[in-house]
Amino acid sequence: MPKINETLGTPTTGIGPAAAPGSATIAMIAGEVGVSVTTVSKVLNGRADVAPGTRARVEACLERHRYRRRSRRHPAGVGQVDLVFHEFDSAWAMEIIRGVEAVTAAAKVEVVLSQLSGKHRPTQEWLDGVLARRPLGALFVLCGPTQAQQQQLRRQRIPFVVVAPESTVDTATPSGADIEIEDRGAEEVVRIRGVPVAPHGTDAANPAFDVTPSRLVTGFITERGIAAATREGLLSLYPERLKQRA
Repeated sequence: MPKINETLGTPTTGIGPAAAPGSATIAMIAGEVGVSVTTVSKVLNGRADVAPGTRARVEACLERHRYRRRSRRHPAGVGQVDLVFHEFDSAWAMEIIRGVEAVTAAAKVEVVLSQLSGKHRPTQEWLDGVLARRPLGALFVLCGPTQAQQQQLRRQRIPFVVVAPESTVDTATPSGADIEIEDRGAEEVVRIRGVPVAPHGTDAANPAFDVTPSRLVTGFITERGIAAATREGLLSLYPERLKQRA
């Protein structure tokens, strides 16, 4: 199972110094990428009618310049939170749902439940629907969006919060770059139910999971409570681990 890394160090992108937040304009982004202002606007608004390659180039440029959308205001008493499970068939799923609903009901916020039929990554179609609704936040339980999808959520200022058990909090690994990623082997990729889907001898990378840059995660929820996605945030939930390392 993927681990929550305690250090959550600042990621390196290899693109040089980033521009000051707010200094870039949509026109500047469009000119640098070589697309229209309309295309950049579509990417910012989560529209589905943008080619994946173009979307990726625009997202990369937006990230490079640390472009941020203006904050949006929700009418008083109105709002939604997405609660996403990889599947509902578990003893603790209902407990999490009850807990989330108890908190959101007091805040007059609706909960939108989703389950990914056992998968651990949502489809782009699911994400397009979320971006269209623009909820107050998204909670993922033992699942999560891809890094590209995380960037889209962040661009829309939709907080991305991970719900995970205490057993996944890793205090031994110093940084995300040191997390060992299991390679599940090419067989699961080049064959489906034993039927070859690629030429004989084809190799394939098949990592069990990926490492999410800390800048894309807003917070964590474990049995101990809620914490910001920082080293200090996690240690505030597990102060005894700091003593153990002293």
